[in-house]
Amino acid sequence: MGEDAGADLRKNLLWEVPTTTTTALRFADTDRDRRYAEIFRQLDLNEDGKVDVSELRTALAARGLRQGTAEEIVLKSDINHDGLLDFQEFSQYLQAHEKRLWLMFHSVDRNKDGRIDVGEIQHLFQKLGVAVTLEQASRILKSMDRDGTMTISWTEWRDHFLFNTFHNMEEIVHYWKHSHVHGSRSRGVNLWSGLRGMVQEGGLSSLWRGNAINVLKIAPESAIKFMAYEQIKWLIRGSREGGSLRVQERFIAGSLAGATAQTIIYPMEVLKTRLTLRKTGQYSGMADCAKQILKMEGVRAFYRGYLPNTLGIIPYAGIDLAVYEVCR
Repeated sequence: MGEDAGADLRKNLLWEVPTTTTTALRFADTDRDRRYAEIFRQLDLNEDGKVDVSELRTALAARGLRQGTAEEIVLKSDINHDGLLDFQEFSQYLQAHEKRLWLMFHSVDRNKDGRIDVGEIQHLFQKLGVAVTLEQASRILKSMDRDGTMTISWTEWRDHFLFNTFHNMEEIVHYWKHSHVHGSRSRGVNLWSGLRGMVQEGGLSSLWRGNAINVLKIAPESAIKFMAYEQIKWLIRGSREGGSLRVQERFIAGSLAGATAQTIIYPMEVLKTRLTLRKTGQYSGMADCAKQILKMEGVRAFYRGYLPNTLGIIPYAGIDLAVYEVCR
């Protein structure tokens, strides 16, 4: 880590750089409290020593943050549940949130030089199975780069995400993808111009990009799901010959069946996503896509994102099959 970056980190956070001197610790703590106090003063519009949801909502709207963020911040930091944030509650929330941001910053900073560059942003997207161009990664970086160095320092990262309630890098990448990757192409674009842009980029066939494997995936997925559903119902029913299952038992059977089917066909889900998001000419077909993923990223890439995807499928499949059988 460079000298300037190290000084910047020691100045702004208490927990980031270990030190044995009481003076340095006290300085970092005082500087942080001073910064928190200034932020709190800006949010406390009526100057009553408390920040309510309305004041926070007004301040966050001015920063262009999404609706609901103010309520989420108050919910997480309102220790005495009075609907208001005093300075102590606000400070505790910011400190905990900055610790999360610090860990995320260093998960992206691969070379540990205290700054994030364009290549590290591209690598992050690649790890999560999303391809971005150098131009798109640069656009993301420029949204945070205030000093014009084409890198992101810890201070720039912290200040940019200070009032965004992200919990992990997946949420940040999702935000970047929609606001700077897809959003940059669709800003001010209606349905017709969007379709026209797709046709111009890849021809009429681009409107069905990824559809072939989606169709191929549906047949085995549905067959496995319904077969597993019947088998799991049989196991739950046990010795109750001819007896019908309760709704909650059908929900459990459906959830397990959905998870089973998703586990078996998930590599096809990954292929479908890659083929849908690809640029024209990137892959010659499904086999070429699978071959490139295997060569560049290994077998594990075919199960990237498996856990959150399956957690979403479980309640969906349970409700789907339970309601289906009740209606039948």
